[in-house]
Amino acid sequence: MCVRTYFLGEKGERTRWSKNKIYSGREPSILEKKGGIMFYVESDSVGPNGSPVQYFIKEKEYAKHFRPLDEVRNEKIEKILGR
Repeated sequence: MCVRTYFLGEKGERTRWSKNKIYSGREPSILEKKGGIMFYVESDSVGPNGSPVQYFIKEKEYAKHFRPLDEVRNEKIEKILGR
């Protein structure tokens, strides 16, 4: 789940990922991981074939913009239970 909007361009007129939106992605190959790529995430951009474009994201940026769904879910459950 995206927790921080990622803007593109000087004036931020376009977004790559939007806050509170869930994106699917895939893990990189072993060689790509050695290059520092943590994950490939679909974006708000649409490619020429009509499907969302996947961009790679490095570990530092991933931690800044995304949180695992399990973590978000557990946090909401804890809040409901009052713990």
